[in-house]
Amino acid sequence: LGLKSPTVGDRVNALRRKGFILKTPHKWRNLELVKDSFSETSNFIQVPLVASVGADNLSVFAEQEYGHYLRVEEKLLKGHRNVFIVRTVGNSMRDANIYNGDYVLAEEVELGEVKTGDIVIAIIEDKTVVKKIEFGKNAIIFHPKNKSENYQPIIVDKDSENFKVVGLFIDVLPFSQNEGDDISFEKITN
Repeated sequence: LGLKSPTVGDRVNALRRKGFILKTPHKWRNLELVKDSFSETSNFIQVPLVASVGADNLSVFAEQEYGHYLRVEEKLLKGHRNVFIVRTVGNSMRDANIYNGDYVLAEEVELGEVKTGDIVIAIIEDKTVVKKIEFGKNAIIFHPKNKSENYQPIIVDKDSENFKVVGLFIDVLPFSQNEGDDISFEKITN
């Protein structure tokens, strides 16, 4: 399969910790599938991956990736409807535990459905970003969540037609694949 031993071992240990397999020490062919661990009630839903979003600044264009879906466990949707996924580019939302390459699960919303402090997906001019929103008297401020001085808020006039809030953050699906990371979705394509 072309896999390196540490990668295989990490995955086996992650499956063991999650209770999907049993590993019996000092036994040949010591892995056993735990049948009850795969709940027959678990439902998976195909959620569209619609764009890559700049979590750093406005220099990242939205890249339409229609036709790509992630299979997500229904319980992650938390009852939300009209959901989509975007993939982040950059680390301006690091302090919100959203890192470069992570997938953000969001619900389609409009500006009037969000409040100050929400993390939103917004289109500003022709770029898509994920930021924390704040409503000012005459402006809307899209804040990064990273203490570094390299990341500045994006300020738009409240009456401007050059921006649109399109999504409300539901959850982050981490992309990192370090030892022990367990991701409950898989990439599929039509």
